[in-house]
Amino acid sequence: GGVLTPGSTVGLFISLPKEGALPARTQLLLNKVLVSKVQGGIPATPPEGEGDAKPTAAQATSVLVTLATSAHDAERVVFAAENAKIWLSLEPADADLSGTRIVTGKNVNK
Repeated sequence: GGVLTPGSTVGLFISLPKEGALPARTQLLLNKVLVSKVQGGIPATPPEGEGDAKPTAAQATSVLVTLATSAHDAERVVFAAENAKIWLSLEPADADLSGTRIVTGKNVNK
């Protein structure tokens, strides 16, 4: 629901499907990751001179977010992009990171 712009920091969550004996699960993989570029999506404000321009279908359904990470974390993000669903949360510098855990069907309601 927030506006993601270069300079924002995000939490990166991954949701992995059931795999063998492992249940489907979601977890916070990285936190306070710097966003260096955002392409696509619905613009926060219409481009100058376009007034109340409506977003195109491509703008409304696709967005490319470039993250500034270490090589180690970039490998993890690429693995997630290939094998999981990725979700981002807008995360301010003072975000409370306590209480995170791996969430499965057994503990999602706890």
